[in-house]
Amino acid sequence: MRRSRRLAGLLLALFLCGELGGWLWMQLRTPLPTYTLLLEGGEAADLQGPGPLVLRPETRLSLTLRPATPVLRRVFVHARIQQAQREQIWPVLFEQTDRGTLRLQGTAQELLPTCVGHCILTVYLSGSYLPPGLPSACPRALVERRLSTQRLTAEVLVTPP
Repeated sequence: MRRSRRLAGLLLALFLCGELGGWLWMQLRTPLPTYTLLLEGGEAADLQGPGPLVLRPETRLSLTLRPATPVLRRVFVHARIQQAQREQIWPVLFEQTDRGTLRLQGTAQELLPTCVGHCILTVYLSGSYLPPGLPSACPRALVERRLSTQRLTAEVLVTPP
C-alpha cells in the first residue's frame, strides 16, 4: 500500500514536471509581438523630416520600447552603439513593466558616455537569452528569424560639452 502511494506520488510529480516543462518550452518558442521604439528628449536635427535626435550632454533622454500586445514574460535586451566604423556593446539595463514595455531614462551623459557626434543605437529584443556577441557576430537573417529576435535602431547626435 505504501509502495503504491509512493509510486503514484512519483508519477504525479513527473507528470506535473512534464506539463510545466512543455508550457515553458512553448513560452520560449512563442515569438515576441512587434515592438516600437520611441525616443523622447532633445530636438530634431531637421524639422522637415526624420533625422537624428540632437542631444546635449545634460539633456534628459527617455528610450521606450512598447509591444503591440502585452508581454507577460521576461524580455531579453542586448544593446549596441555604433559611432563611425566602431561598434561596441552598450551596457544598459532597461526596466520592464508588467505589460512588457521596456524603458531606459537618464541624461545623455549618463546613458551615452562614449558617444560624441553621430551615433546609431541598436537594440535587439528576444524572448530568450542572447549571448552578448551573438547579434553582431551572426548573419542578420539568422539572428532575426531563427532566434525570433527583433532589431530596432535610432540615430542620435550628441553635441560636445
